Amino acid sequence: MTELKTSHPVALHFLMTEDIYGLKEEMKAVPAKAATTESIKPAAAAGRSEAPATEAIKPALAAGPSDARADQQPVFDYQGENNKYILLVHHTPGQKYLPSAELDALKSILAAKKMELKDVAILNLAHYPGASYLQLKNFFACSSIVLFGVQPAALKLSDLPMNALGAQDGLRILYTFSFPDMLKDNDRKRAFWAEMKKL
Repeated sequence: MTELKTSHPVALHFLMTEDIYGLKEEMKAVPAKAATTESIKPAAAAGRSEAPATEAIKPALAAGPSDARADQQPVFDYQGENNKYILLVHHTPGQKYLPSAELDALKSILAAKKMELKDVAILNLAHYPGASYLQLKNFFACSSIVLFGVQPAALKLSDLPMNALGAQDGLRILYTFSFPDMLKDNDRKRAFWAEMKKL
């Protein structure tokens, strides 16, 4: 028997009788021509009702990268190295990270706890409005979260009292004032520090 070689879509349709599915990771490498209907026109012209094998990969291509990301864990851009799995969350619109004056205040707070910036992760929630505390917990593998002026409901947490260390789903959570509020009020600083020492 001689070896058959062909790239004609109609011939391939008869030779390849099983369905072909493209995986999302591999679809990026598929040439654009494979996604077009040009390569399947001869089958339609032959009057066949079944779709050729190239049709089977269309749903994966049509899904596109945005659909692929819809069910994935979000990726967060943050400051620090998260070495001690403590997540500090603030909401500062118009800024990528914590502003320098507030960052200096935070460094002083951490130094008082014998910690450094590399020990924590600092996230600006203004860039992730739909994030939940479970997504943060999964991404950062954190054991503690401090919310600086961020309402617990914004992260789909139950109500928490202000400046009282609480817990939910194995996380220690401290809901406290925003940095700007604390920087101008020593009583708020003291109230925050009394709870922060317990983390």
